[in-house]
Amino acid sequence: MYCSLTLEDFRAGEWPAVIASATNHECVTYSEAFRAKADDARAEGNERSSFVFELLRDICAFGFEPRQIADPFPPMMTFGNRNTIEKCS
Repeated sequence: MYCSLTLEDFRAGEWPAVIASATNHECVTYSEAFRAKADDARAEGNERSSFVFELLRDICAFGFEPRQIADPFPPMMTFGNRNTIEKCS
């Protein structure tokens, strides 16, 4: 399911608190925290907030390797033939 998010959706969100409360300021930590908040928001019936946290989770799931010109955004982790992101071809 897709949702058109607005600036107000982000302003209403609690995402700055998620970042501030992280014990380890790394993308993988933020990704997990945003996933948990998305689950909480969905359980509370707050679909728009859930989508905000899911988007932030997905953004944090990308690695960034600027020296890899051909593939600067590899997955952060790979598990056999699975990884943390699904690339478009």
